[in-house]
Amino acid sequence: MFIESWIATFKNKLWAYFLPMFVAGDAKSGKTYNYYGVYFSDVNQGKYQLANVINRNVILEKWHPEQHSYIEKINFRINDIESMNVEIIHWRKHGPLRFDSIVLFAVSYFTRFAYVKNLITRVKNRVFSPFSHHQEMKGLERIMLLHMLVNEYVQQSPEKTHSGVTTDEVIDLLYGTLWYQHIKNETFRRKIFLLLQSLTITEDLKLSEGKYYIQGKAISTIVSWEADERRNNQQLKTQQNINRLMLIITASTLMITLAILAQAGIVNLHHLWAYLSQLKPVRVLFKLL
Repeated sequence: MFIESWIATFKNKLWAYFLPMFVAGDAKSGKTYNYYGVYFSDVNQGKYQLANVINRNVILEKWHPEQHSYIEKINFRINDIESMNVEIIHWRKHGPLRFDSIVLFAVSYFTRFAYVKNLITRVKNRVFSPFSHHQEMKGLERIMLLHMLVNEYVQQSPEKTHSGVTTDEVIDLLYGTLWYQHIKNETFRRKIFLLLQSLTITEDLKLSEGKYYIQGKAISTIVSWEADERRNNQQLKTQQNINRLMLIITASTLMITLAILAQAGIVNLHHLWAYLSQLKPVRVLFKLL
């Protein structure tokens, strides 16, 4: 009981520390490449977004499906918001960072762990993506988008207000609510539009009244793609093992052949080794060793 009370107090202190920063750095600040969005949902799946904080009172805006907007402002205490589902999104130039608790955000904020991990992932993708086949990359992007939409549908994060998604909402998920101010905004729109159209043609998504809805076939598509990916990886490993085996067999055959020739007096191994050691590439290798 003491531990639970201490944890609750600790979380309340974190909220009190970060809430003013969230409010000052929200989308209204106009910082296209650095802003926050904080969203909540209650037990009845009511959706809220952070609007303001005054002393210990948190002002949330409630989503109204009829008006399709956050219009009603409701006061909560910090203790109350901790009992809700929360999603903290830090929109950055290269994509959003999402946290489902104030503790995870605080750890990442002070240690920069999530930010460094995101940087390493981007560098890795930048280095290795150019060496991948263009068609394979497009297929991977398509599956990754479908996987994201399935997860959004199943988990229904506090930021999400309905089960369907529009093209702009998908871009919001990937690039932030201020994506239209990004220098590549038209590139984002065209790319996502084509991917969504492709998923609609294969009946993984259904387009209705401007919104895309996940269909049951999407699960089969993801499972089939993952099975193909595992099979391809297994084939690649098998081919690599065969190449290693062939290399070992070739080296063994060469050594046996040299040994037989040496015993027959055809090849002098000492002279051969002296000659090979004088070759420039071999000398360089010896120096490195």
